[in-house]
Amino acid sequence: MSQASAAVRIGEGLHEVLRTLTTISSDLEALEKRAHALIDHGITRSTSGSVPLPRSPLFARGAARRGNSSGKVEKQRSLRRQSESANVLSTAGYDVDQSPPTNPAGKNPDFNIEGRDWDCYAPSSGKLATIRRKIRTKVKTEQADSIIVNLSDSEVSSLELQQKLRQDPVTGLREVKAIENGRVVDLDITSNKES
Repeated sequence: MSQASAAVRIGEGLHEVLRTLTTISSDLEALEKRAHALIDHGITRSTSGSVPLPRSPLFARGAARRGNSSGKVEKQRSLRRQSESANVLSTAGYDVDQSPPTNPAGKNPDFNIEGRDWDCYAPSSGKLATIRRKIRTKVKTEQADSIIVNLSDSEVSSLELQQKLRQDPVTGLREVKAIENGRVVDLDITSNKES
């Protein structure tokens, strides 16, 4: 074997080793992110519920809804945040189906989480009244009585939204979870008032 062919074989071997190490590194990074998400999730979960067991794979089941390239920018943003929300919830240990069947009211909720229908809303508004109104519409039209609010594009915090929904409750709203800074935050929306 010539020195040139030996060098080529060694180079190919080294290339394969580097490819394997890159894959392992990516896997370790993903595991580290999941561990941090689970730890953060355990801290932000309400004390009234049990922390769900982690599940595999990290991502939600079902097909993520996709817009087409001719879709409006806002619709594309909304679908991207919806998919992101499903993955954050799944990484936090929730059993998420992104393509549940039509509900009894003839509506198509965005998710089925742990056996219940949920709709996802990703406001770009910083106005609490607008966000509350959108949530109320989803509940009133029977899209879902439990709502995921992805706050990634809004100036509103989960605490501000929780306070708004406690001060000005939405009749029929069962539960709200916020996606904030890549974490799931359960909102306590209990109040003595009714809308």
